[in-house]
Amino acid sequence: MRLLTAISIASLVVSIAAVVFVLGLYAELDKLGLGTPTEHTQDLEKDATTPLLEEAEPNLTDQMLLGVLEQYHQAYKQAGYPMGGFLSGARCLRGGEMAMGNRYGDFKKSFDPKRIGREWELQVTGGYCDGIEYFYINDATGKLSR
Repeated sequence: MRLLTAISIASLVVSIAAVVFVLGLYAELDKLGLGTPTEHTQDLEKDATTPLLEEAEPNLTDQMLLGVLEQYHQAYKQAGYPMGGFLSGARCLRGGEMAMGNRYGDFKKSFDPKRIGREWELQVTGGYCDGIEYFYINDATGKLSR
């Protein structure tokens, strides 16, 4: 019984000593005036990531974007030229031209690295379009959506 009491008292003394040591470290940090670590971490994260997002270069080139749009038109053609649904936008892209490259320069293209998914936005209009039609191409995967 005396052994158990001695062990309990010893562990209590060690615990108190650890608390005093940690409090002493906090007092020394306050003297240095560094502030809390989370303040500096948040500043670092904000300052480090913002320029990276603003300076991000797109992965897809104009030729690659044109290739994605050509594949979309081929799927439209293979589906039998549907008048409704997801593939119907391919009529707008080609606009009656024999080659999409003839119209590609007229598309309004924009890339915003801050946009979720890092997508290209293409605005297309013409005789085969329903007003201004929007096409989005994911810069990382090349997936087209409308």
